[in-house]
Amino acid sequence: MDIANKVALITGGTHGIGASIAIALAKQGAKISLVARRTDEFPIRQQMESLGTPCLLIAADLREETECRRAAEETISKFGGIDILIHCAGAAAAGSLLNGAKEVWYHAFDVHLHAAFHLCEAAVPSLKKKKEGSIILISSTAGLRGVKNALAYAVVKGAIPQLHREGTPDDVADAISMLIKNDFITGENIVVDGGMTMRIV
Repeated sequence: MDIANKVALITGGTHGIGASIAIALAKQGAKISLVARRTDEFPIRQQMESLGTPCLLIAADLREETECRRAAEETISKFGGIDILIHCAGAAAAGSLLNGAKEVWYHAFDVHLHAAFHLCEAAVPSLKKKKEGSIILISSTAGLRGVKNALAYAVVKGAIPQLHREGTPDDVADAISMLIKNDFITGENIVVDGGMTMRIV
């Protein structure tokens, strides 16, 4: 999909990985809608303006279904649709089974998983109208191998890779293209199998 003039809705896009994704897509000509709990403490608006990128900032609590829906609706109202949905919001959730995990468990599920469902539900009709689109849910190494004293975080991040479909040759080609362009990935085995080797297909 040609990214130029496409509309990208990015959660957690005011700093860190989300902001880097927003800038990368903006440089390729995308229109950007950023959703975060707070939108007034980060320089992302100035960065978008310096790139000449149409940018919408939406303050929302993605733990709430209505807020997820509002974020999608405001994006569609501003830009006429959604082509790309990237769910990057969600902080670490520390705690082990007997020490702290209970306090963050439901919050972690609301932000990382329930929000992903509600955002997809709100955005997919727009993607279907355009006959193409991309949905990317950001997981973590904690979801692949687990992390000590981060039970809730590891569980919710481990659930994200299980949103899968049948693979295509283009999926492999895309991974190859990414590896060619990203010189920070080295010495790694990249598995492009929709999770088959993890027994989730």
